Amino acid sequence: MVAKLEGPQFSGGANIAIKCPSHIYEQTIAFYRDTLGLPLIEEEKDGCIFQFGPNRLWIDSVPNLSHPDVWLELETNDTEASPRLTV
Repeated sequence: MVAKLEGPQFSGGANIAIKCPSHIYEQTIAFYRDTLGLPLIEEEKDGCIFQFGPNRLWIDSVPNLSHPDVWLELETNDTEASPRLTV
């Protein structure tokens, strides 16, 4: 049985971001580029973008961050109601 959802509907977007501590940024980039062989789309001083299947994987170097954070893009059909759903 599938639950009927009321209100805004959400789905995954095309972007995934990893906020990476600066002290492990280079080894993180090397893993995705050299070990996994992901295509590098764009590179800047403190970040880069890889093609990750149908998605884009953004990796950003963040000073003073103790552990990596992963951010997922969400899309919705109702942007007006969406802010009420924050955690």
